[in-house]
Amino acid sequence: MLFSELAQAFDQLEQISSRIALRDTLAALYKKLSPKEAAITSYFIVGRLAPKFINAEFNISKKTIEKIIQELFSIDRREVRELLLKYNDYGGIFANLSKNTNNTSLQIEDLYERLWDIALISGAGSQTQKFEKLYRLLASASAAEGKYIIRIILGRTRLGVSERTIIESLAYTRDPKDKKAIEKSLGYTSDVGYVAFLYVSAGLEGLKKAVFTPGVPIAPKLVEREVSIEKIFKRIPNPYEEPKYDGLRCQAHIFKANDSQNLSDRVWAKFVQDHTSSAEGSQQGLVVKLFSRNLEDMTAMFPEIKEGYLAVGKELFKKYHEARAFVFDGEIVGYNENTGEFLPFQETMTRKRKYNVEEAAAQTPVKIFTFDVLFFIDSPLLDFKLEQRKEKLSEIKGVHEDILPTPLHKPKDAKEAEKLFLEYVSEGLEGVIFKDPQTLYTPGLRNFDWIKFKRAMKHELADTIDVVVVGYYYGTGRLAKLGIGALLGAVYDKENDRYVTITKIGTGITEDQWKMLKNLADQYKIDRQLPNVEIPKELRPDVFLEPGLVIEIEADEITKSPVHTAGYALRFPRFKRVRDKAPTDSTSLQEILEMVKEKTSAGN
Repeated sequence: MLFSELAQAFDQLEQISSRIALRDTLAALYKKLSPKEAAITSYFIVGRLAPKFINAEFNISKKTIEKIIQELFSIDRREVRELLLKYNDYGGIFANLSKNTNNTSLQIEDLYERLWDIALISGAGSQTQKFEKLYRLLASASAAEGKYIIRIILGRTRLGVSERTIIESLAYTRDPKDKKAIEKSLGYTSDVGYVAFLYVSAGLEGLKKAVFTPGVPIAPKLVEREVSIEKIFKRIPNPYEEPKYDGLRCQAHIFKANDSQNLSDRVWAKFVQDHTSSAEGSQQGLVVKLFSRNLEDMTAMFPEIKEGYLAVGKELFKKYHEARAFVFDGEIVGYNENTGEFLPFQETMTRKRKYNVEEAAAQTPVKIFTFDVLFFIDSPLLDFKLEQRKEKLSEIKGVHEDILPTPLHKPKDAKEAEKLFLEYVSEGLEGVIFKDPQTLYTPGLRNFDWIKFKRAMKHELADTIDVVVVGYYYGTGRLAKLGIGALLGAVYDKENDRYVTITKIGTGITEDQWKMLKNLADQYKIDRQLPNVEIPKELRPDVFLEPGLVIEIEADEITKSPVHTAGYALRFPRFKRVRDKAPTDSTSLQEILEMVKEKTSAGN
């Protein structure tokens, strides 16, 4: 099919407001396409050249598009900006300015190759080359063609068609009952273009090729939520209970660099032949690929996690000579290397970057907690029960310090589960996940096989809190030379004339501030724990302090704690400043209890 015909079809889709009409019109379009055209069209619809796990970015800015429009139509930047206010779309601007009634005469496949040719340009002078090639392509395009070429370049075709709509439309080209099978194939391949190719080729028979392939991510299994642990136990009488880390979901693939991954029938394969054998992620004959929850390749963003899984791979391939691959599911979490405490999601997110990776790694160390095994030795484990998959996790224990199995508990009742939940919340985690040991791994589906339970309180504290520093911990890692890496904070219990712990503080503090805080803290250094300071043995500091140094901190919320002697903990505490006040004038335990009461009332 000519791309001009496809552009006209896209114009038709854009005008449709009914979901049913959209599905039927798209189904009619797929019936006219060859399998390869169906694959390419599916990518075009979602504004891509390939699935998300393939780096197929054009790296062409809106500013470049704007400049091309200026030169093509002899208008200035002010006029382009005025038109943008009117159409809010560079493609729409092109369509309304273009007087070209001739089409490019490019087939869909021809345009696909031309666009890849632009996307693959790199190195010195690449932006100039991209500009020139795109300029020539748009100069020969009709209004409708140029409109969608620009939209594809910018990653948004504005058709109101999602991958879910594509799946349903494909089913309606043959049999609507095929929808579930197509959805399942998408879950196993994460590649809507490939699924379209297989289904248009041979229907359900074609989908048999849509298998779990190492090096290609599957859609992650999702979780449901419940309002109480008691209700969870009614759904899953004998659950596993795991901590819920507030980090980045990560699917790790480890496989041999020379292993044929059977990707030759993907329309994008010839443009990215090094996807499974390139130097990136590859070392000593093995390839490691890390994929995000959204199926994007983030291997280069986490070099320490890549190295960790490489170490795991070396051990496993040494043990299992016949192995083909190993695939794990886990959560990347930032942590404070001085206190060992986990960082807020926002800080972990700072690691998701393409540039200055090493600097970010030094500032925000991460670990990954691995909670599932999806492929082991030579076959997928998706149809194995969770309890069977969990047995395989022991294989990675102790291999690398950054690759850790997620702690697994088997609470006998809701009371024991509640205790575990409180313990994890007091450590700064957002909650726990309960899992049915008898269930399978269903890619991309959300059901009550896995249920998350989080704290009921979600509000940030309305005010800061003044705590008394009753001890500190020696620094480790890059702060070891300072001799201080975390503070133990307490609040004053007025009724019992004592200080009770409520938090450890190790974040939001610069190196200069650490030096200042150590100088101040050492003025109150003592060799023992005072009787009016209640510190649990789990939190015993390296250096005890007499109550005297008061600091102001911010925190996200107050949560129950089975560890801290206040009975509560501050989640994600951040140092703000030193306060000039007496320790007995700091925030009291009674004030903390009032804050909890107010928030509980607000929540109800």
